[in-house]
Amino acid sequence: METRVLPTTEELAELPVADLRAALAQVERVRRQAEALLAEATHVVARRHLHRADGHRRVTAWGRAEFNWSPTEALRISRNGAAMAAMPQLRAAAHEGTIGVAQLSEFGRVFANPRCAEHLLGSDELLTPIAQRHWYHEFCVAMSRWVSLADADGAEQRHRDAHEGRRASIRQVGDVFILHAECGTLDGAALQEVFEQFRSAEFLTDWAEGQERLGDAVCVADLVRTEAQRSFDALKSVFTTAASSPLDQVPPEPLVNIVVNQHTAESVLREAAGNHEPDPVDPREFLTHRCETIDGVQLSRQALLEVLLIGKLRRVVFDEAGVVIDLGRSSRLFRGGARDAVLLGDLRCLWPGCEVRTGRCESDHTTPWSAGGTTSPGNGGRACGHHNRHKQRGFTVRRDAQGQWHTYRPDGSEIGEHALTTAA
Repeated sequence: METRVLPTTEELAELPVADLRAALAQVERVRRQAEALLAEATHVVARRHLHRADGHRRVTAWGRAEFNWSPTEALRISRNGAAMAAMPQLRAAAHEGTIGVAQLSEFGRVFANPRCAEHLLGSDELLTPIAQRHWYHEFCVAMSRWVSLADADGAEQRHRDAHEGRRASIRQVGDVFILHAECGTLDGAALQEVFEQFRSAEFLTDWAEGQERLGDAVCVADLVRTEAQRSFDALKSVFTTAASSPLDQVPPEPLVNIVVNQHTAESVLREAAGNHEPDPVDPREFLTHRCETIDGVQLSRQALLEVLLIGKLRRVVFDEAGVVIDLGRSSRLFRGGARDAVLLGDLRCLWPGCEVRTGRCESDHTTPWSAGGTTSPGNGGRACGHHNRHKQRGFTVRRDAQGQWHTYRPDGSEIGEHALTTAA
Protein backbone atom coordinates (compact mmCIF):
# COMPACT_ATOMS: atom_id res chain seq x y z
CA MET A 1 0.00 0.00 0.00
CA GLU A 2 1.31 3.45 -0.94
CA THR A 3 2.20 5.77 1.93
CA ARG A 4 1.46 9.47 1.64
CA VAL A 5 2.43 12.23 4.00
CA LEU A 6 -0.30 14.84 4.19
CA PRO A 7 0.45 18.47 5.11
CA THR A 8 -0.45 19.77 8.54
CA THR A 9 -2.95 22.57 9.09
CA GLU A 10 -0.10 24.95 9.85
CA GLU A 11 1.67 24.03 6.60
CA LEU A 12 -1.54 24.50 4.62
CA ALA A 13 -1.98 27.98 6.05
CA GLU A 14 1.40 29.05 4.63
CA LEU A 15 1.01 27.65 1.11
CA PRO A 16 0.51 29.83 -1.97
CA VAL A 17 -2.93 29.51 -3.57
CA ALA A 18 -1.86 27.15 -6.36
CA ASP A 19 0.02 24.87 -3.97
CA LEU A 20 -2.91 24.93 -1.55
CA ARG A 21 -5.26 23.73 -4.28
CA ALA A 22 -2.85 20.91 -5.16
CA ALA A 23 -2.47 19.92 -1.49
CA LEU A 24 -6.24 19.82 -0.96
CA ALA A 25 -6.58 17.73 -4.11
CA GLN A 26 -4.15 15.24 -2.59
CA VAL A 27 -6.19 15.15 0.64
CA GLU A 28 -9.36 14.56 -1.37
CA ARG A 29 -7.71 11.77 -3.32
CA VAL A 30 -6.65 10.03 -0.10
CA ARG A 31 -10.20 10.40 1.25
CA ARG A 32 -11.63 8.74 -1.86
CA GLN A 33 -9.13 5.89 -1.69
CA ALA A 34 -9.78 5.36 2.01
CA GLU A 35 -13.52 5.22 1.33
CA ALA A 36 -12.98 2.65 -1.41
CA LEU A 37 -10.75 0.49 0.80
CA LEU A 38 -13.21 0.67 3.68
CA ALA A 39 -16.11 -0.35 1.42
CA GLU A 40 -14.22 -3.25 -0.08
CA ALA A 41 -12.97 -4.47 3.30
CA THR A 42 -16.55 -4.39 4.59
CA HIS A 43 -17.64 -6.47 1.62
CA VAL A 44 -14.90 -9.01 2.46
CA VAL A 45 -16.34 -9.26 5.97
CA ALA A 46 -19.80 -9.85 4.50
CA ARG A 47 -18.62 -12.40 1.95
CA ARG A 48 -16.71 -14.41 4.58
CA HIS A 49 -19.59 -14.06 7.06
CA LEU A 50 -17.17 -12.79 9.71
CA HIS A 51 -19.86 -10.60 11.25
CA ARG A 52 -21.81 -13.69 12.33
CA ALA A 53 -19.06 -14.67 14.81
CA ASP A 54 -20.18 -11.78 17.02
CA GLY A 55 -23.86 -12.56 16.60
CA HIS A 56 -24.60 -9.96 13.91
CA ARG A 57 -27.15 -10.97 11.32
CA ARG A 58 -25.99 -8.31 8.84
CA VAL A 59 -22.68 -6.67 8.09
CA THR A 60 -24.29 -3.27 8.67
CA ALA A 61 -24.85 -4.20 12.31
CA TRP A 62 -21.20 -5.27 12.51
CA GLY A 63 -20.10 -1.86 11.22
CA ARG A 64 -22.30 -0.06 13.73
CA ALA A 65 -20.87 -2.15 16.57
CA GLU A 66 -17.20 -2.04 15.53
CA PHE A 67 -16.90 1.59 14.39
CA ASN A 68 -20.02 3.31 15.74
CA TRP A 69 -21.29 3.98 12.21
CA SER A 70 -24.73 5.45 11.84
CA PRO A 71 -27.31 3.14 10.21
CA THR A 72 -27.23 5.29 7.07
CA GLU A 73 -23.42 5.24 6.93
CA ALA A 74 -23.24 1.48 7.47
CA LEU A 75 -25.76 0.83 4.68
CA ARG A 76 -23.95 3.16 2.28
CA ILE A 77 -20.53 1.59 2.86
CA SER A 78 -21.81 -1.98 2.52
CA ARG A 79 -23.66 -1.11 -0.69
CA ASN A 80 -20.57 0.56 -2.13
CA GLY A 81 -18.49 -2.53 -1.44
CA ALA A 82 -21.00 -4.79 -3.17
CA ALA A 83 -21.07 -2.55 -6.25
CA MET A 84 -17.26 -2.38 -6.43
CA ALA A 85 -16.95 -6.17 -6.18
CA ALA A 86 -19.24 -6.62 -9.19
CA MET A 87 -17.92 -3.77 -11.38
CA PRO A 88 -14.18 -3.98 -12.21
CA GLN A 89 -13.87 -0.54 -13.83
CA LEU A 90 -15.69 1.14 -10.95
CA ARG A 91 -13.45 -0.70 -8.48
CA ALA A 92 -10.27 0.44 -10.26
CA ALA A 93 -11.45 4.07 -10.42
CA ALA A 94 -12.42 4.04 -6.73
CA HIS A 95 -9.02 2.72 -5.62
CA GLU A 96 -7.25 5.21 -7.90
CA GLY A 97 -9.22 8.03 -6.29
CA THR A 98 -10.56 9.24 -9.64
CA ILE A 99 -14.21 8.92 -8.66
CA GLY A 100 -15.84 10.98 -5.92
CA VAL A 101 -17.30 9.51 -2.74
CA ALA A 102 -20.78 10.75 -3.64
CA GLN A 103 -20.55 9.22 -7.12
CA LEU A 104 -19.46 5.88 -5.64
CA SER A 105 -22.42 6.00 -3.28
CA GLU A 106 -24.77 6.59 -6.20
CA PHE A 107 -23.48 3.40 -7.81
CA GLY A 108 -24.01 1.56 -4.52
CA ARG A 109 -27.58 2.85 -4.22
CA VAL A 110 -28.53 1.80 -7.75
CA PHE A 111 -26.76 -1.56 -7.47
CA ALA A 112 -28.88 -2.33 -4.39
CA ASN A 113 -31.97 -2.29 -6.64
CA PRO A 114 -32.29 -5.95 -7.73
CA ARG A 115 -33.95 -4.88 -11.00
CA CYS A 116 -30.92 -2.74 -11.86
CA ALA A 117 -27.99 -4.77 -10.55
CA GLU A 118 -27.74 -7.22 -13.46
CA HIS A 119 -27.95 -4.45 -16.08
CA LEU A 120 -25.43 -2.32 -14.19
CA LEU A 121 -22.71 -4.90 -14.75
CA GLY A 122 -22.91 -4.41 -18.50
CA SER A 123 -22.87 -0.63 -18.20
CA ASP A 124 -19.74 -0.38 -16.04
CA GLU A 125 -17.56 0.81 -18.92
CA LEU A 126 -20.10 3.48 -19.90
CA LEU A 127 -21.15 4.88 -16.52
CA THR A 128 -17.82 4.87 -14.68
CA PRO A 129 -16.10 7.29 -17.13
CA ILE A 130 -19.07 9.65 -16.82
CA ALA A 131 -18.67 9.60 -13.04
CA GLN A 132 -14.97 10.38 -13.46
CA ARG A 133 -15.17 13.12 -16.09
CA HIS A 134 -18.47 14.94 -15.49
CA TRP A 135 -19.72 17.12 -12.68
CA TYR A 136 -21.76 15.41 -10.00
CA HIS A 137 -25.19 16.75 -11.05
CA GLU A 138 -24.51 15.76 -14.68
CA PHE A 139 -23.59 12.25 -13.58
CA CYS A 140 -26.75 11.99 -11.45
CA VAL A 141 -28.91 12.95 -14.44
CA ALA A 142 -27.12 10.36 -16.60
CA MET A 143 -27.69 7.74 -13.90
CA SER A 144 -31.38 8.71 -13.68
CA ARG A 145 -31.72 8.21 -17.43
CA TRP A 146 -30.02 4.84 -17.11
CA VAL A 147 -32.32 3.73 -14.28
CA SER A 148 -35.41 4.79 -16.23
CA LEU A 149 -34.35 2.29 -18.92
CA ALA A 150 -32.98 -0.47 -16.70
CA ASP A 151 -36.00 -0.46 -14.40
CA ALA A 152 -38.65 0.86 -16.80
CA ASP A 153 -41.58 -0.87 -15.06
CA GLY A 154 -40.44 0.23 -11.64
CA ALA A 155 -39.88 3.80 -12.82
CA GLU A 156 -43.37 3.97 -14.35
CA GLN A 157 -44.91 2.60 -11.15
CA ARG A 158 -43.06 5.16 -9.03
CA HIS A 159 -44.30 7.94 -11.32
CA ARG A 160 -47.89 6.65 -11.06
CA ASP A 161 -47.66 6.33 -7.29
CA ALA A 162 -46.30 9.88 -6.99
CA HIS A 163 -49.11 11.30 -9.13
CA GLU A 164 -51.90 9.30 -7.51
CA GLY A 165 -50.54 10.11 -4.06
CA ARG A 166 -50.43 13.86 -4.67
CA ARG A 167 -51.42 15.84 -1.63
CA ALA A 168 -51.15 19.24 -0.01
CA SER A 169 -51.85 20.53 3.47
CA ILE A 170 -51.41 23.57 5.66
CA ARG A 171 -51.50 22.93 9.39
CA GLN A 172 -50.64 24.79 12.53
CA VAL A 173 -48.15 23.39 15.03
CA GLY A 174 -47.88 25.71 18.00
CA ASP A 175 -46.98 29.15 16.68
CA VAL A 176 -45.82 27.83 13.29
CA PHE A 177 -47.79 26.99 10.17
CA ILE A 178 -46.38 24.13 8.08
CA LEU A 179 -47.14 23.76 4.39
CA HIS A 180 -46.48 20.36 2.85
CA ALA A 181 -47.12 19.14 -0.68
CA GLU A 182 -46.21 16.10 -2.81
CA CYS A 183 -46.88 15.42 -6.49
CA GLY A 184 -45.54 13.75 -9.62
CA THR A 185 -42.70 15.02 -11.78
CA LEU A 186 -44.73 16.77 -14.48
CA ASP A 187 -46.84 18.76 -12.03
CA GLY A 188 -43.77 19.37 -9.91
CA ALA A 189 -41.79 20.76 -12.84
CA ALA A 190 -44.62 23.19 -13.62
CA LEU A 191 -44.91 24.29 -9.98
CA GLN A 192 -41.15 24.70 -9.72
CA GLU A 193 -41.09 26.92 -12.79
CA VAL A 194 -43.75 29.24 -11.34
CA PHE A 195 -42.06 29.30 -7.94
CA GLU A 196 -38.64 30.11 -9.43
CA GLN A 197 -40.09 33.02 -11.39
CA PHE A 198 -41.54 34.51 -8.22
CA ARG A 199 -38.28 33.86 -6.34
CA SER A 200 -36.34 35.68 -9.04
CA ALA A 201 -38.68 38.65 -8.75
CA GLU A 202 -38.15 38.82 -4.97
CA PHE A 203 -34.37 38.65 -5.41
CA LEU A 204 -34.37 41.44 -8.01
CA THR A 205 -36.41 43.60 -5.63
CA ASP A 206 -33.85 43.13 -2.85
CA TRP A 207 -30.94 43.63 -5.23
CA ALA A 208 -32.36 46.93 -6.53
CA GLU A 209 -32.84 48.13 -2.95
CA GLY A 210 -29.29 47.10 -2.07
CA GLN A 211 -27.83 48.94 -5.07
CA GLU A 212 -29.75 52.07 -4.15
CA ARG A 213 -28.42 51.82 -0.59
CA LEU A 214 -24.82 50.68 -1.22
CA GLY A 215 -24.16 51.20 -4.92
CA ASP A 216 -22.15 48.71 -6.99
CA ALA A 217 -20.44 47.37 -3.87
CA VAL A 218 -23.58 45.48 -2.82
CA CYS A 219 -23.34 41.71 -2.38
CA VAL A 220 -25.84 39.01 -1.43
CA ALA A 221 -24.88 39.21 2.25
CA ASP A 222 -26.00 42.88 2.28
CA LEU A 223 -29.56 42.17 1.15
CA VAL A 224 -32.35 42.95 3.61
CA ARG A 225 -33.85 39.44 3.43
CA THR A 226 -32.23 36.02 3.60
CA GLU A 227 -32.72 33.51 0.80
CA ALA A 228 -35.11 31.55 3.02
CA GLN A 229 -37.19 34.66 3.71
CA ARG A 230 -37.34 35.57 0.02
CA SER A 231 -38.43 32.01 -0.80
CA PHE A 232 -41.34 32.19 1.60
CA ASP A 233 -42.35 35.66 0.41
CA ALA A 234 -42.27 34.31 -3.17
CA LEU A 235 -44.61 31.47 -2.19
CA LYS A 236 -46.91 33.93 -0.45
CA SER A 237 -46.94 36.05 -3.62
CA VAL A 238 -48.01 33.02 -5.65
CA PHE A 239 -51.02 32.55 -3.39
CA THR A 240 -51.96 36.23 -3.16
CA THR A 241 -51.60 36.71 -6.93
CA ALA A 242 -53.92 33.78 -7.53
CA ALA A 243 -56.41 35.04 -4.93
CA SER A 244 -56.54 38.51 -6.49
CA SER A 245 -57.24 37.21 -10.00
CA PRO A 246 -60.85 37.05 -11.26
CA LEU A 247 -62.31 33.57 -10.94
CA ASP A 248 -63.23 33.44 -14.64
CA GLN A 249 -59.80 34.54 -15.81
CA VAL A 250 -57.79 31.94 -17.73
CA PRO A 251 -54.40 31.72 -15.97
CA PRO A 252 -51.26 31.61 -18.11
CA GLU A 253 -49.70 28.17 -18.38
CA PRO A 254 -46.15 27.87 -17.02
CA LEU A 255 -43.61 27.14 -19.73
CA VAL A 256 -41.90 23.81 -19.06
CA ASN A 257 -39.45 22.70 -21.73
CA ILE A 258 -39.27 18.93 -22.15
CA VAL A 259 -36.59 17.15 -24.17
CA VAL A 260 -37.34 13.75 -25.70
CA ASN A 261 -35.47 11.82 -28.38
CA GLN A 262 -37.41 10.90 -31.52
CA HIS A 263 -37.32 7.13 -30.97
CA THR A 264 -38.87 7.40 -27.50
CA ALA A 265 -41.57 9.82 -28.67
CA GLU A 266 -42.57 7.54 -31.54
CA SER A 267 -42.59 4.50 -29.27
CA VAL A 268 -44.93 6.20 -26.76
CA LEU A 269 -47.33 7.29 -29.51
CA ARG A 270 -47.41 3.83 -31.11
CA GLU A 271 -48.04 2.23 -27.73
CA ALA A 272 -50.90 4.66 -27.03
CA ALA A 273 -52.49 3.74 -30.38
CA GLY A 274 -52.89 0.21 -29.06
CA ASN A 275 -51.11 -1.55 -31.90
CA HIS A 276 -47.60 -1.71 -30.54
CA GLU A 277 -45.92 -3.26 -27.52
CA PRO A 278 -43.29 -1.14 -25.73
CA ASP A 279 -39.89 -1.49 -27.37
CA PRO A 280 -37.37 -3.69 -25.55
CA VAL A 281 -35.09 -1.40 -23.58
CA ASP A 282 -31.30 -1.59 -23.50
CA PRO A 283 -29.99 0.44 -20.53
CA ARG A 284 -26.74 1.03 -22.42
CA GLU A 285 -28.66 3.33 -24.78
CA PHE A 286 -29.08 5.91 -22.02
CA LEU A 287 -26.57 8.25 -23.68
CA THR A 288 -29.05 8.96 -26.50
CA HIS A 289 -32.22 8.53 -24.44
CA ARG A 290 -33.95 11.75 -23.36
CA CYS A 291 -37.34 12.00 -21.65
CA GLU A 292 -36.93 14.83 -19.16
CA THR A 293 -37.29 18.51 -18.43
CA ILE A 294 -34.36 20.76 -19.32
CA ASP A 295 -33.35 20.52 -15.64
CA GLY A 296 -32.92 16.76 -15.93
CA VAL A 297 -36.12 15.69 -14.16
CA GLN A 298 -37.06 12.29 -15.62
CA LEU A 299 -40.66 11.94 -16.83
CA SER A 300 -42.91 8.91 -17.12
CA ARG A 301 -44.14 7.66 -20.50
CA GLN A 302 -47.69 8.64 -19.51
CA ALA A 303 -46.62 12.21 -18.73
CA LEU A 304 -44.77 12.35 -22.04
CA LEU A 305 -47.87 11.15 -23.88
CA GLU A 306 -49.91 13.97 -22.35
CA VAL A 307 -47.33 16.50 -23.44
CA LEU A 308 -47.12 15.08 -26.97
CA LEU A 309 -50.90 15.22 -27.38
CA ILE A 310 -51.65 18.66 -25.91
CA GLY A 311 -48.31 20.48 -25.90
CA LYS A 312 -46.38 22.31 -28.58
CA LEU A 313 -43.58 20.48 -30.37
CA ARG A 314 -40.31 21.80 -31.74
CA ARG A 315 -37.71 19.79 -33.58
CA VAL A 316 -34.16 20.28 -32.25
CA VAL A 317 -31.03 18.54 -33.53
CA PHE A 318 -28.06 17.78 -31.27
CA ASP A 319 -24.58 16.87 -32.42
CA GLU A 320 -22.55 14.00 -30.91
CA ALA A 321 -21.30 16.23 -28.08
CA GLY A 322 -24.84 17.16 -27.08
CA VAL A 323 -24.62 20.69 -28.51
CA VAL A 324 -27.66 21.99 -30.38
CA ILE A 325 -26.88 22.60 -34.05
CA ASP A 326 -27.03 26.18 -35.33
CA LEU A 327 -30.63 27.28 -35.85
CA GLY A 328 -29.59 29.84 -38.43
CA ARG A 329 -30.62 32.96 -36.52
CA SER A 330 -28.31 35.98 -36.71
CA SER A 331 -28.82 38.69 -34.11
CA ARG A 332 -26.62 40.46 -31.61
CA LEU A 333 -28.30 38.97 -28.54
CA PHE A 334 -29.59 35.47 -27.94
CA ARG A 335 -33.38 35.60 -28.13
CA GLY A 336 -36.24 33.31 -29.03
CA GLY A 337 -35.26 30.02 -30.60
CA ALA A 338 -31.53 30.74 -30.45
CA ARG A 339 -31.68 31.33 -26.70
CA ASP A 340 -33.80 28.21 -26.17
CA ALA A 341 -31.32 26.13 -28.17
CA VAL A 342 -28.49 27.19 -25.87
CA LEU A 343 -30.52 26.38 -22.76
CA LEU A 344 -31.65 22.98 -24.05
CA GLY A 345 -28.09 21.69 -24.17
CA ASP A 346 -27.23 21.91 -20.47
CA LEU A 347 -28.75 21.53 -17.01
CA ARG A 348 -26.96 24.08 -14.81
CA CYS A 349 -24.90 27.24 -15.01
CA LEU A 350 -21.63 26.42 -16.79
CA TRP A 351 -19.55 27.73 -13.85
CA PRO A 352 -18.09 24.83 -11.84
CA GLY A 353 -19.88 24.38 -8.53
CA CYS A 354 -22.82 26.64 -9.40
CA GLU A 355 -26.23 24.99 -8.94
CA VAL A 356 -28.40 27.64 -10.63
CA ARG A 357 -30.56 25.67 -13.05
CA THR A 358 -30.72 26.39 -16.75
CA GLY A 359 -34.16 28.00 -16.66
CA ARG A 360 -32.80 30.80 -14.48
CA CYS A 361 -29.63 31.34 -16.55
CA GLU A 362 -28.69 33.84 -19.24
CA SER A 363 -27.35 32.94 -22.69
CA ASP A 364 -24.13 34.55 -23.84
CA HIS A 365 -21.38 34.13 -26.42
CA THR A 366 -18.51 31.77 -25.58
CA THR A 367 -16.31 33.56 -28.11
CA PRO A 368 -17.30 37.22 -27.66
CA TRP A 369 -19.17 39.01 -30.44
CA SER A 370 -16.38 41.61 -30.52
CA ALA A 371 -13.84 38.83 -31.20
CA GLY A 372 -15.75 37.42 -34.14
CA GLY A 373 -18.04 35.06 -32.28
CA THR A 374 -21.30 34.19 -33.99
CA THR A 375 -24.77 34.24 -32.48
CA SER A 376 -25.30 30.51 -32.81
CA PRO A 377 -26.07 27.76 -30.26
CA GLY A 378 -22.64 26.21 -30.82
CA ASN A 379 -21.07 29.46 -29.62
CA GLY A 380 -23.49 29.92 -26.75
CA GLY A 381 -23.26 29.02 -23.10
CA ARG A 382 -25.65 29.37 -20.20
CA ALA A 383 -24.56 31.15 -17.05
CA CYS A 384 -26.36 32.70 -14.11
CA GLY A 385 -26.31 36.50 -13.97
CA HIS A 386 -23.54 36.55 -11.35
CA HIS A 387 -21.15 34.32 -13.30
CA ASN A 388 -22.04 35.88 -16.63
CA ARG A 389 -20.77 39.18 -15.24
CA HIS A 390 -17.81 37.46 -13.56
CA LYS A 391 -16.50 36.38 -16.96
CA GLN A 392 -15.61 40.01 -17.63
CA ARG A 393 -12.86 39.82 -14.98
CA GLY A 394 -10.47 37.84 -17.15
CA PHE A 395 -12.05 34.40 -16.83
CA THR A 396 -12.62 32.36 -19.99
CA VAL A 397 -14.78 29.34 -20.81
CA ARG A 398 -14.70 26.75 -23.56
CA ARG A 399 -16.53 23.57 -24.47
CA ASP A 400 -14.46 20.54 -25.46
CA ALA A 401 -15.19 17.94 -28.15
CA GLN A 402 -17.21 15.86 -25.67
CA GLY A 403 -19.48 18.80 -24.81
CA GLN A 404 -17.87 19.38 -21.38
CA TRP A 405 -17.42 22.96 -20.19
CA HIS A 406 -14.06 24.19 -18.85
CA THR A 407 -13.59 27.46 -16.96
CA TYR A 408 -10.18 29.11 -16.66
CA ARG A 409 -8.88 31.72 -14.25
CA PRO A 410 -7.01 34.79 -15.51
CA ASP A 411 -3.69 32.97 -14.80
CA GLY A 412 -4.72 30.13 -17.14
CA SER A 413 -5.38 27.49 -14.46
CA GLU A 414 -8.68 25.63 -14.65
CA ILE A 415 -11.35 25.78 -11.94
CA GLY A 416 -12.07 22.25 -10.82
CA GLU A 417 -9.10 20.78 -12.68
CA HIS A 418 -8.31 18.50 -9.74
CA ALA A 419 -11.86 17.15 -9.55
CA LEU A 420 -12.01 16.02 -13.16
CA THR A 421 -8.47 14.80 -13.81
CA THR A 422 -6.89 11.43 -13.14
CA ALA A 423 -3.33 12.59 -12.54
CA ALA A 424 -1.94 11.76 -9.12
